[in-house]
Amino acid sequence: MNLAAAAFGLGCAALFAREATAADLETVVVTATALPGTTLDLNQIATNVQSFSAADLMRAGPANALQTLSTEAAGVSLADAQDNPLQPNLFYRGFEASPLAGDAQGLAVYVDGVRFNQPFGDVVNWDLIPDVAIGHLTVEGSNPVFGLNALGGSVSVQLKNGFDWQGAEAEAFGGSFGRAQTSLQYGESDGDMSVYAAATGLNDNGWRDHSPTHAAQDFADFGWRKSGTELHLSVIGASTALTGNGPAPVELLAVDRSAIFTFPDKTDNGYALANLSGSSQIGAALSVRGNVYLSRFRQRTRNGDASDAAPCDSGELCLDDRTILTDASGNPIPDFLSGGVYAQLNLTSTDTRGFGGSLQTSYRQPVLRFDNQFLAGVAYDGGRTDFAAQSDLGALTPARGFRGPGI
Repeated sequence: MNLAAAAFGLGCAALFAREATAADLETVVVTATALPGTTLDLNQIATNVQSFSAADLMRAGPANALQTLSTEAAGVSLADAQDNPLQPNLFYRGFEASPLAGDAQGLAVYVDGVRFNQPFGDVVNWDLIPDVAIGHLTVEGSNPVFGLNALGGSVSVQLKNGFDWQGAEAEAFGGSFGRAQTSLQYGESDGDMSVYAAATGLNDNGWRDHSPTHAAQDFADFGWRKSGTELHLSVIGASTALTGNGPAPVELLAVDRSAIFTFPDKTDNGYALANLSGSSQIGAALSVRGNVYLSRFRQRTRNGDASDAAPCDSGELCLDDRTILTDASGNPIPDFLSGGVYAQLNLTSTDTRGFGGSLQTSYRQPVLRFDNQFLAGVAYDGGRTDFAAQSDLGALTPARGFRGPGI
């Protein structure tokens, strides 16, 4: 009787397996180039490709692209060197896409065909993308089609539009330490026209001292299509204030687990992007698509640390009792705290204007009775960056913060 039941169970399982295989399942397609809309079947690409839908990003809760990649994409991991969840370093098979200037960037990132690596340092600021607006996410192995920094691979992000997502949705959640997050999205299509809009907001006071994080991201897409031609104008706006306090000595943590060593350690980002993209089907075999874009990125950083400056025999401030410190005008800096403990505030400002575009043709026509798709295209990405940095000397407060005004 038990053997019969087991055989019956195995037979049902096999039947269900056959039914699922024979069912009309959704065909998985992947983006073959940085421009969205150019797709191939997953089995037709001779490299490792991993594809995730909007539903995949929400499998563990609110949409979170980085969490999905780190838990479900093979070869992907995150590192929190900046100590803020919105500023991770993403590694794919040892190659990196990081928001930290100076890191060797080995991954190319595109958002709706726009190169998302910043012109200055090729950094990738993950905090500027509204996760709720992501419609499709693809991670692909090394492929020269994706241009600079694609030595280790590429990440292609395709955002939603009103033709492929309709409805209205709102979400809100909160937690300890003042954490609250909201997201809204709305999409609608009417004949030849479509509109999609999404907005997210985050406030988190942080569980450590002096560690708040605030983020606001907006996205909108306006679409038109008719007779094989489709146009989209999309805009992204983001403003974030991110705190990433570094490690603290174990002796300090033994007294207070929420204590930090020095502060401030803050990054303020502002971003705006306008992208005009389009495609046209010319006959049954030939299609053309392309885009042009303008972007503006603004970043300000403030990093406070204890200083090695100390009074020397001459009455000025020195390093290692030998090197006299001077101000921006070259004048020696006196011991203005009269022997007090000095702190240093490192400041940077980055202002980048990015621009570029791409044009691509796709030809689908059998050759010698074999299926064939031929792609050819050209892309240009440029930018202009104004960068400045300075260090101020001031006092180190009892709470290990910087107090100015400094020199």
